[in-house]
Amino acid sequence: MNFKGTIGEVEETSGRLWRFADYEFDELRRELRVKGKSAEIESKPLEILLQLLLHAGEVVTKEELLESVWPDVMVVDGSLATAISKLRKVMGDEAHPAIVTVPRVGYRLAVPVYCKSVAAAAGPELGFKAGDLVPAREQWRLTRPLERSGSSEVWIAENPKTREERVFKFASDGVRLKGLKREITVSRFLRESLGERPEFVRILEWNFESAPFFLESEYAGPNLAEWAGQQGGLAKIPVGILGATGIVGQRFIQLLEHHPWFEVAWLAASERSEGRTYSEAARWRLKTTIPAPIADMRLSPADPNNAPKIVFAALDGPVAAEL
Repeated sequence: MNFKGTIGEVEETSGRLWRFADYEFDELRRELRVKGKSAEIESKPLEILLQLLLHAGEVVTKEELLESVWPDVMVVDGSLATAISKLRKVMGDEAHPAIVTVPRVGYRLAVPVYCKSVAAAAGPELGFKAGDLVPAREQWRLTRPLERSGSSEVWIAENPKTREERVFKFASDGVRLKGLKREITVSRFLRESLGERPEFVRILEWNFESAPFFLESEYAGPNLAEWAGQQGGLAKIPVGILGATGIVGQRFIQLLEHHPWFEVAWLAASERSEGRTYSEAARWRLKTTIPAPIADMRLSPADPNNAPKIVFAALDGPVAAEL
């Protein structure tokens, strides 16, 4: 098999375009093209095709296909055979089969496979709003968002009758769908390795068949940011900056000015600047003004014994390592 680009761990913002015989499979669009024309095909046959492509030239056993395509679902071999039959029919694969059956074992692709990485365009906007019913799970109504990024959203949903709450993670395209599937894999691995534990949030349902795709899980209570807000906030963590007067140190100061977790409490520079206020010692080169608390802060010796536990180094690696 010939590859262009990196196969294996693929980032969320990229996918793969597979070419084999008269076929193309666009992983991002979840689209199979036969002789250049888009073919209508169900989700499960496409998932099987992807597994065969990932292991092109190798025999993929029935057990491996069942585990990958129907995770955590009890299905019989007949479901696999039916999906393979649908895939072959759409491919027009009967006369010169690209998918070969290995009796009592599994299946393999018997044609050369070529693959290249392609960048993902922004997925379609989901556009959910509070009060919407969850698609394909109409007994749940969206109440508030936890995270929104256009083509993926995380929402709290409530059952109006029972007042029970659930978390729904949505994805609008094949690229973001990979992240949802990864959660299933990680959840299964943790349960198999460590057993059922109360601190593990259970995944209850999912839809990988049609967009918008989603994972449905238990709601385990407020996240850290929500909890902190309910407690009146968390104390910020003191941090230091080594080489604070240089342009990189100034950029650190700028980025940390309104950071939700960190607060600059220690600045260190060269010996000639020790004891001076930051505004006296630094020639500020950024377009923004020096933050007021920083301007009056006195520069300390570059002594790690007096520094906070977390220090951002604005020096070259070897120099910072010596300190």
